[in-house]
Amino acid sequence: MAIYIKSTVSDPQKEQEGQNAYVSYLITTNSNAKTFQKESFSVRRRYSDFFFLYNTLFNEYPACLVPPLSEKAVFEFINRFDYDFVTKRAASLNRFLERISKHPILQKATVYLEFLESNDWNAFKRAIGTKNIPVAISSADESATSLNNDDEFLLDDIKEKISTFEDNLTQVEKTFNKVLKRENELSTDVDDLSAQFLKFSTIETNLKNELELFSTKNHDLSLNISSLRNETDTNYITSLKDMLQYASALKALLKLREQKINDFDSLVNQLNKAESDKQAGDNSNFLRDKIENVRGVDREHAKQERLKKLETKIANLQDQINVETQNVKDFKAISLHEISIFNEIKKTELKSTLSDLAQNHINFYQNLINNWEMLL
Repeated sequence: MAIYIKSTVSDPQKEQEGQNAYVSYLITTNSNAKTFQKESFSVRRRYSDFFFLYNTLFNEYPACLVPPLSEKAVFEFINRFDYDFVTKRAASLNRFLERISKHPILQKATVYLEFLESNDWNAFKRAIGTKNIPVAISSADESATSLNNDDEFLLDDIKEKISTFEDNLTQVEKTFNKVLKRENELSTDVDDLSAQFLKFSTIETNLKNELELFSTKNHDLSLNISSLRNETDTNYITSLKDMLQYASALKALLKLREQKINDFDSLVNQLNKAESDKQAGDNSNFLRDKIENVRGVDREHAKQERLKKLETKIANLQDQINVETQNVKDFKAISLHEISIFNEIKKTELKSTLSDLAQNHINFYQNLINNWEMLL
């Protein structure tokens, strides 16, 4: 049986008062994983706990694509206890945990499992803070970790596809923001129309019941439009923003991958140069010999000192390269595999959010039909 972890973030609540006030979120988890004590359990966590989880995973699994969190700076001028804000944040945090649960490596991380279940989470955080977190880069298959493989030729194409995907998401977000604006205006106009017909019913007393019913139906329509708008804004628009951040995180990971390869190549180049300098140092250099003669330098002693420094440098570089060779191979393989994980999560997530968007519109039009059929 496949292992599953399904967590839901809901019920944001304000805790404490004054400067110490914060919002906590209920996390309800259902899982068949044997690592948990129960199949179903709940805990409450605040945003800083999610941030701690993110930072720990980011530091412990540098080669993995850790799902990003919405940054605090984005909400600097927003009331953090506002209903719309905490509802959107809950949706984003829910998506954050879903992405971790679908990641084959991150879903097994101790900090993630403790985050979901532990009733002594603060003590666990303190314990983590007092020790160095080991960097986890799993050994990868040798067939997938050659430093000179053809995968590098695919990266430019992959980066281009990510950029195109980001552009498309941005365009969809802009379009839907225009739709939300129109829906907000339409909801207001329909509600105004409802109010006018209600006033009209007091004048045309012979049509009072019909006019009042028509006014009520328009008011209901206004509420339904507003509800559809809020659902789209809270769930779909927020999901687009979260996916944009996720894609940006993948680009950052690929950039880090490229930087690690460049750093490794730089070490190799330094080693080659040092070995070349050592080889050249074994041979006599006419100009250098003349300068050292003028200065009265013991040429043989100076030569031995130069060679000794070069040998020390070569040994240090060789040690660094020996350590980094497998690390870079593993980092390359794991980070490249993250692309397929990202694509799989992206496909599932987009399908789910589009399905929810479609269902919300189906519900809206069904309510519209039911609402106005009563007038026929």
